[in-house]
Amino acid sequence: MHTHASHLTVAGTLSVLLALALVAPARAQEAAPKDKGGATKAPPSRLYRHPSGFTFVCPQGWTTRVAEGDQRVRLVPPEDAGNEVYLVTPDTAQGVASVKDPQFVPLVERGIGGLLPALKRTGEAEPITTGCGPGVVLTWAGATPEGLQVRGRVYATVTGDKSLLLFALAPTERLALRDKALRAVCASFAPDKAAAGGGAAAAGADADTPLVKAWRQRLAGKKLTRLGRYGGGAGGGGTYQTEIVLLTSGRFTYYSESSVSADVDGVSGGAGGVTRSGGKWRIITRGGNPVLELHLDGKEPTYRNLRYENGKTFMNGERIFVTDP
Repeated sequence: MHTHASHLTVAGTLSVLLALALVAPARAQEAAPKDKGGATKAPPSRLYRHPSGFTFVCPQGWTTRVAEGDQRVRLVPPEDAGNEVYLVTPDTAQGVASVKDPQFVPLVERGIGGLLPALKRTGEAEPITTGCGPGVVLTWAGATPEGLQVRGRVYATVTGDKSLLLFALAPTERLALRDKALRAVCASFAPDKAAAGGGAAAAGADADTPLVKAWRQRLAGKKLTRLGRYGGGAGGGGTYQTEIVLLTSGRFTYYSESSVSADVDGVSGGAGGVTRSGGKWRIITRGGNPVLELHLDGKEPTYRNLRYENGKTFMNGERIFVTDP
């Protein structure tokens, strides 16, 4: 996601993600299973496959929520008090080959410091090992006007042309309790080799099925528009709009615009921006279901599940409007 620019940076992405995260509603926790004696069982850790081509392990007892744009994944801990934010997100590395690059830490610092000046960097950058190579942990500290001590933390690594970020914001004592689990999540970041190896073969095998042809006919030459709103009320909020034009040539153009603001326990900020990009598109099937593959120029493809129901079109479960460009 870009912020007031046509190119994407780690700093810009973190700024927007932070504002979005602060107003994102927490999902109700799923009931934990119990054994025959009535004792609560800890659910097993789960491997999460991100559509952009990497995996991580969700900790025991935590749940996942996919955020807007099919890229951000919010991790919801057990006994969430509603004032904790944990987000996993990929970003383009923007020429940074490693977290050891001297440009990386300043980029992240500008993103956090510009949005939440009440939080200040503290301590040294801590090295961490991940499945993608070297990683780093950065910490911020501050307090709300009411005296609540707050910590922000970024767990990050870089792989290929992509940076993988786990962003945390919570009261100091809560983040201290979560830190071990969050470090384990970052350490588990790894390329999704299974997806990389099977994607092309699976797509090529069903390229001309009747289902693929029907969806191609329905969407080719059309504009797909998604509109949405975040949060609202005293805690802040925002809006977003994305437009994907699927050209009959097999190319597509992508446009996204967002505006967000947040105010949580006296820590406030806001951000907004515009994204423009393009690449190739096609319809494939997975498990017998139609999928829109978008392959941005120079990046890994992403996938959006399609559904048509009662005269309405849905993409990854969200309503989209199909119109002429």
